[in-house]
Amino acid sequence: MAVLRELLVCGCRPTDVALLRRCTQRGGTQIRAVGSPVELARLALGSRPGARIFGLRRDGLDHLEVIPIVHQVWPDVPVIIVAYEDSLDLERRARQAGIFYYSLHPLDADELAAVLDDLERRAQHRRGLG
Repeated sequence: MAVLRELLVCGCRPTDVALLRRCTQRGGTQIRAVGSPVELARLALGSRPGARIFGLRRDGLDHLEVIPIVHQVWPDVPVIIVAYEDSLDLERRARQAGIFYYSLHPLDADELAAVLDDLERRAQHRRGLG
């Protein structure tokens, strides 16, 4: 598993945060879990994560609304969506917001590890290491 400095996770279920921790534990990635976009905004000024991961529900569209703000603050920081409901409208709106990856719950550990590895390869390429 590649090493990402930090993942900021917003609105994901505790079981998904635990899965993220297991997928990144060997690499020393820090995972910061917050419950709302307001908490996310508070952290925005003090950190530069490797990626943002949002849990998305049909009744929580504020997560979609914060994605363009995330892109303004960190244009090159990828956004990953974990959707908790199968909805073509949610997926369409998330993709229109410019996300990196969209996954439907439940998360698969192998798929998640592959996505995180891809993120790290992209980060290394940007840093000129790959």
